[in-house]
Amino acid sequence: MNWKVKAALLKGFDALPGGARTYRYLQSHLGRISDKPEGRLPMFSEMAQWLIDAGRPIAGATYFEVGTGHLPTVPVCLSLLGAQQVITVDLYPRLDYRAFAGLLNRLAADRVAYERQLAVFAPPPEILKERFELLARFKDRPREFMERAGIVYLAPCDAANTGLAAATVDCHLSVTVFEHVPQDVIAGIMREAKRILKDTGLAIHFIDPSDHFQHQDPSIGRSNFLRYSEKEWHRIAGNQFAYTNRLRRSDLVRLFEDAGFDILRQFNGVDPAGIPDDFPLDASFSGYDREDLCTITVRLLAAKRSGSGAGSATAT
Repeated sequence: MNWKVKAALLKGFDALPGGARTYRYLQSHLGRISDKPEGRLPMFSEMAQWLIDAGRPIAGATYFEVGTGHLPTVPVCLSLLGAQQVITVDLYPRLDYRAFAGLLNRLAADRVAYERQLAVFAPPPEILKERFELLARFKDRPREFMERAGIVYLAPCDAANTGLAAATVDCHLSVTVFEHVPQDVIAGIMREAKRILKDTGLAIHFIDPSDHFQHQDPSIGRSNFLRYSEKEWHRIAGNQFAYTNRLRRSDLVRLFEDAGFDILRQFNGVDPAGIPDDFPLDASFSGYDREDLCTITVRLLAAKRSGSGAGSATAT
């Protein structure tokens, strides 16, 4: 679909009374909301491996996820690996229980393959078996599954003001969420993350700072949105369905560091197509270097700063 047509449609849904409900219905019934775990599993697997590499086994830990979305694949996988509790929150209640039940049924139907896939993260075998048996029993009742599996879903919920007790969370995480959150809100979320994380806690966030309209319209580049001023971009995509903040890698790292985190590990994926020399870059992005402008993947693992001063990142 042409990105300008999609932008206009999303803006229209946002303006309509009940537009969010109508939009979710269309997404669900036209195939945009999938119950297949494969959409999130590769990123979850990489995230889990980063945690294992950092010496943090998943079993027995408490997780806080920002941005549940339509399908809670990450919380379910964390639970299967033995997480003690997964608190997953969203600003809007978008969880699709029909798709959720479909996800549980898919995992149950191909249990051997998924169990083998998750076993590489070394969960206690008896816990992995127990959690899959729980999933099989409640595959058609996702709400009951969440309750018994230690998954707490809160929506609407402000991730910058959770009400949780201080120092009670082992890991604060998100998967392709922070690009949809205003800069000042991310700052608040990360300050709250520092408060609720234990001293040994980690924050791990996988972020997609590319132009999301390009995902359905390959006629534009992945940095296309950098041609617009903030005012123009707000007019085009300033709604709950289309908003992306256009923050670059350096902005995101600075937000983490300003909130009191040291970056322990970082991966930056750069668009091989780059930006043409004659690209009409908006003046607000003129101070960024070329690589920063063309970065389309940012993955950050961070720890609460124990002393003063900023930490240094290890790029992978």
